Amino acid sequence: MASLRTVALLDKVPRRIVDVPVEYRGFEVGDEFLLGYGLDWEGHYRNLRSIWAVLDLARFQGEPGLLAKYAFGR
Repeated sequence: MASLRTVALLDKVPRRIVDVPVEYRGFEVGDEFLLGYGLDWEGHYRNLRSIWAVLDLARFQGEPGLLAKYAFGR
């Protein structure tokens, strides 16, 4: 008999449409926009070595290079 288990590095509970049991989770996160460690914004910032939460998404979208000076020193 086959079985299926759900694993999530980042579990965004507020975004869940269907209640799915997650057996293994790394972190439970809110509704923040996340970048880094493979998560990107329009192809940018996926190579950050850690996960960053963008708290002011409107400002970030208006000045996408703003994060670069903190993340990469530029």
